[in-house]
Amino acid sequence: MLKPTDKQFVVEIPEIGQFVFRYPTLKDELDIDTTTSTILVENPNPSIGAKNIAIMAATIEIMATSTPDDYRIDNIFSFADLEKVYSEYLNMVLQFRKQPEKIRSD
Repeated sequence: MLKPTDKQFVVEIPEIGQFVFRYPTLKDELDIDTTTSTILVENPNPSIGAKNIAIMAATIEIMATSTPDDYRIDNIFSFADLEKVYSEYLNMVLQFRKQPEKIRSD
């Protein structure tokens, strides 16, 4: 089990700023999906691009505990910037999940 200090990580993204993220719980995964659906509620047939934007924005909204002051989905004009932040978050989460499990010594 993670220690409280291990449940967060900091990502510094050049020209965008510093983000602090939590590692996702199963509940967080559900919340991300719900938020994604809420973003797309008025778009029953979203394009792949719109769905990707919604997933990335929802993930950052749910998982970031700290962001640069001006970093909000309604203030982001570049898909590339959104993707940079999301990719950094995802890379850290995937590294965390790949940690070897402890071997039981019964």
